[in-house]
Amino acid sequence: MAIYLAARAIDGVTDTAAADIMRAEGFAEQALAASPRSLIAHNAKGQVLRAQGRYDEAIPEYEGETERAAAELAEARRLNSDGRFSSIARLKAAKYLGVPKVRALYKTTYLVGLRKAGMPDE
Repeated sequence: MAIYLAARAIDGVTDTAAADIMRAEGFAEQALAASPRSLIAHNAKGQVLRAQGRYDEAIPEYEGETERAAAELAEARRLNSDGRFSSIARLKAAKYLGVPKVRALYKTTYLVGLRKAGMPDE
């Protein structure tokens, strides 16, 4: 829920951005308290920080364990039949990246992490 609410604010598709971000922050904190090593909980926290414009603080939330990330990438590839996780180029084609700040952050965090996990560019 935190990821969804933060994304609404980031993408500018809500009339209640401040309230959505505040709710998202609460959900992200609950998720981290319940499961501090959860990559999803850290992703939620990163999304909230992005929605708040706190980009430098968001970056560490997206960084994870390379071996685990590689295993999860392999699982995503196995489960996703459209091939979007086969390369960075395919993933870029499948994703809507929103406003320029979001695209820039996406490229410098998410895509960098996928490369570290072993995803090829082409």
